[in-house]
Amino acid sequence: YGSYHNTDSNHPQFRDIEQCWNRFDPDIAFCEGGMWPLAANRVVAIRRYGEQGLLRFLANRDRIEIRCIEPDQRVIWQSLARRFSAVQIKIYYVLRQVLINREIFKQGTSSSKIEEIIKTIDFPIRLRYAIMSLKAFKNAVRRLLPDLKDWRQINSRYFLNILRPGNWLAKIDVEVNKIRDRRMMANIIREIRRGKRVFALVGLNHVEKQRERLLEQIGRLP
Repeated sequence: YGSYHNTDSNHPQFRDIEQCWNRFDPDIAFCEGGMWPLAANRVVAIRRYGEQGLLRFLANRDRIEIRCIEPDQRVIWQSLARRFSAVQIKIYYVLRQVLINREIFKQGTSSSKIEEIIKTIDFPIRLRYAIMSLKAFKNAVRRLLPDLKDWRQINSRYFLNILRPGNWLAKIDVEVNKIRDRRMMANIIREIRRGKRVFALVGLNHVEKQRERLLEQIGRLP
């Protein structure tokens, strides 16, 4: 299911997700972005954690196994480290989280919140020490992204404009999503080969990129 990242419990997407879940009657569920906390009820799950919160709630309600569909962070890091510095990689992850917190979870970008994000992105060890404070982060952004006027208000389009000269953020984003898409497909195919009914809930852009290849692979299964 290709979803829009949203935390509005009244959005029709969530009713559609639940109806698809009930109709499909899965054996296993795959979530995106890690294992999300289990909320007390459906509305709280959506308001706190969006569509992934709802998926966790449904899987727990129906006693369905749920796993994270994402690749191991080591795999992503090893690939990115071949082309980008630890400082660039850390800036990418911090700015992505700033964007997610602001646009999806409606959280502010206070200094304390940014400091918390900086400290959270600490794997592998080189990322922990690449940037360790808000001051160091600001200086690095100013130096490496001179055309980014206000990083607190960074727009999602900034990560997508791969043709923009010097936009290494977009190049990192492309690489990260290639790795994630390959792992997502591999996890889905593996469980289908085992005879499982698989319900995977990820961002719509992943489904759009994977659809044809996934259907092709499924068509080759005995």
